[in-house]
Order: sequence, then C-alpha cells, then structure tokens
Amino acid sequence: MTNIYKGPEAGIEKEEAEKLHFRSKTGWKVFFFIVLILEIISLLSLIFGESASLVNTLGEIVIYGLVLLGLYGFAFNKKILVRKFWFFMIFVVFLWDGYSMFYQYTELAKEQFLESVPYGAYFAIAIFAIFWLPFLIIQTIAFYKYSFRSPEIWNQ
Repeated sequence: MTNIYKGPEAGIEKEEAEKLHFRSKTGWKVFFFIVLILEIISLLSLIFGESASLVNTLGEIVIYGLVLLGLYGFAFNKKILVRKFWFFMIFVVFLWDGYSMFYQYTELAKEQFLESVPYGAYFAIAIFAIFWLPFLIIQTIAFYKYSFRSPEIWNQ
C-alpha cells in the first residue's frame, strides 16, 4: 500500500534542481551593458575633457568600476565579495552621484550656461530627473536584490 500523504518525488538530482532555480536575468544583463557603455563614454569625456579634475576621474573609475562589478555579479549570478558590501555600495553611489551632480551644476554655472538658458537651474534639474535618476533607481534595485534577494547566488 502506498502512502497517499507523501508528496511526489522529483526525477532530478539536487544539483540539477539548483541549476534550474537560477532565473533568467536578460533584462539585468542588458542594463549592465547599457551602464558599461555609458561609463566608457563618461570616462572618455572625463579623460579628454578640459575641466576634468584628477579627483573626479579617479572617483569615477573606482566607484563606477565597483558598480559595474556588482551589476555583473548580479546579472550573471556570480558571488563577488560579500553581501554587506553591496548594500553599503547603495549609499556610496548615492553620495558619489550627488557630488557629481553638484560638481557638474557648478561647472555649468561657471560657464554661464545656466544664465543664458531661460530657467537654467530648472533645466539642469529636469535633465537630472529624466536621465540620471532612473539609472540610479534601477541600480539601487539591483544592489538591493543582489545583497538581500539572491540566496541562490550567495549559497553556492
């Protein structure tokens, strides 16, 4: 006699089941490559630009190098460093991007660009809200999911 209360048994091994547990992250892979391309363009403009300071160039390389490393780890299911580090990176990126935005705003003000455009300050804020903020939000979601919602990566 069979036990009717016993659950069904799978015909696959535990290792195969864990491989199947990984979700496809095609959207995150696309986002990683978009950020990679934007970062290359940003670095080229910092290196070959006239007003790039050494602090901004090195900061951009270090901070966004780590951002790209974290996005790569999340998108391709790789365990890189430790979970707490990526949670910490959320705040580091917010601070760095806030500093970068302030720096670019003051550079535009020095060039008298904001005074020549009607409502120049509002124009700069709108550019930030439309283009930069969505990337920051998606990046924050990626780091949050990488550090707290990806046990299949960290339990390898």
